[in-house]
Amino acid sequence: MSKSSQKVLWLTVEPPGRQQGGGAIREFHLLRAMARRATTVLVMRGALQEEVLLPELAAVVELDVTQVQAPASKTLRRARDLSWALRKLPAEAQENEQMRLAIAASELPLHEFDHVLVEHIGLAPLLPEGRQNHWILNLQQLGSRRARQALGLARTRRQRWAVGQELKKAVALEQWAMGAYDLCCVPSDEDAAELGPGAVVVPNGVDVQAWKPTPIPAEPRVILTGTLNTAANLDGAQWLAHEVMPLVRRLVPDVTLDIVGRNPVPDFEALGREPGITLHVDVPDVAVHLKGARVATVPLRIGSGTRIKALEAMASGRPVVGTTIGLEGLHLNAGVEARVADDADGFADGIVRLLKDDEAATAMAEAARRHVEAEFDWDVIAGRFADRVLSEATGPYRAG
Repeated sequence: MSKSSQKVLWLTVEPPGRQQGGGAIREFHLLRAMARRATTVLVMRGALQEEVLLPELAAVVELDVTQVQAPASKTLRRARDLSWALRKLPAEAQENEQMRLAIAASELPLHEFDHVLVEHIGLAPLLPEGRQNHWILNLQQLGSRRARQALGLARTRRQRWAVGQELKKAVALEQWAMGAYDLCCVPSDEDAAELGPGAVVVPNGVDVQAWKPTPIPAEPRVILTGTLNTAANLDGAQWLAHEVMPLVRRLVPDVTLDIVGRNPVPDFEALGREPGITLHVDVPDVAVHLKGARVATVPLRIGSGTRIKALEAMASGRPVVGTTIGLEGLHLNAGVEARVADDADGFADGIVRLLKDDEAATAMAEAARRHVEAEFDWDVIAGRFADRVLSEATGPYRAG
């Protein structure tokens, strides 16, 4: 493939990578497709571990910026949340303030690039006035949708006030971005509908060649995968462990739950000490654990976009049980490619049926694999994304 003469600057926070969280996986595939088509410079914090990207990129700028860590105690987290609630920007923008300052201080020649692609709403305020090139914002999820869902689950007046403030600020920043950026991309139709006309859907995908289906084991092992330091994943894991799994154990007493991910917060570590639950931290290969699982779960009650962990489980030939939010944007036929339930009884029933019925589990796994092959191949999705960006003429689409 011959490269275009156009130059692309890719601004992000975390290093793209295939063995990290869903956002990093998305970035890896989109970035690789772009780098194969145009001269691309990557700017991020930390060190790039994906050596396969190095020959594709024109340059990598690694900024020395310390990642913001969540306070260890609930008291300190509440104090931080209160401080952030009183500021103008939403939490994700607060978390990435130092990254924005570092990018600004690096004096990158922004005007020399035909396209500047910004990953994460937290970096969106970097958009300069009066620019003469294209600025594209690629959102992995919408903070406004997560805040609206969290507001529905808030239990105290303090929580409702803090989440309400976050919701207002997230909406304001997203709507500003929609009007200011030349192109805004999101992973799902639901996210695009929330942002409004002009938002472009770039779905998440899966490497269908790397994730191979294997025979479904007989052992009643349930798996939950994902990053272990987000409030949304913790809420889903606690709901699964405390409200769903006890119902499953009534009918399948020897069922076990494996939680697989990275960077666990203390509350996740506590889940791993409960009976019947095993926590696997920073594993080198999630596929090994999926291979040993009978049923994969996506129990999210807060979230937007689409879940790459669901696509990976489906590509691995594992039947999936998820919530509506957990399986959002995947265009599934409920009961065919996955079981969908939003209450504990329905979720537990879905797990039990797939644990006990070999024929149903196999049929669902095979249907899921066919579905991801047809609609969610990263090579196709990422190529279309890069071609869309590079097909636009130089100069801003709208006034900067």
